[in-house]
Amino acid sequence: MSKELDIIGKKMASGIRAEFFKKGLVDTAKAVQSVKHKVKGGAVSIVWLPRVHYLLYGRGPGKRPPFDIIKEWVERRLKPPKKAVWAITDTICSKIAKHGTRLFTDKSRRLQVKLVLSEGIKEIKSVAVAFEKERVKKAIKKAWG
Repeated sequence: MSKELDIIGKKMASGIRAEFFKKGLVDTAKAVQSVKHKVKGGAVSIVWLPRVHYLLYGRGPGKRPPFDIIKEWVERRLKPPKKAVWAITDTICSKIAKHGTRLFTDKSRRLQVKLVLSEGIKEIKSVAVAFEKERVKKAIKKAWG
């Protein structure tokens, strides 16, 4: 059964990575590449970097994002003069702290991970049912010859 779970886990992780591209949420692709699956003890887990949480749900108002991550983004994407980097980064962090991010306020922009996961769960259930049926058949055959 772990082989089947591995295949389903790969499909789930791949589906989540595809959501990043579909929603245009790819910058350095570190977050996308961090989405992986693990099979352990008859269970599938999907794992990713902690910052993926903010790509799923956005950041609500009330807390500033990590300054260094926003600074790296400003330098990479906006390419302002070095003198302006700190001021631009601070302005963006302050705005996010005050209003939250667009992903938080506009839920349609979020990744649709629940849909991908629910499809994977359906597949896991059908594999588990088939596996259990086969196990019962073998037990009956062994008991009854």
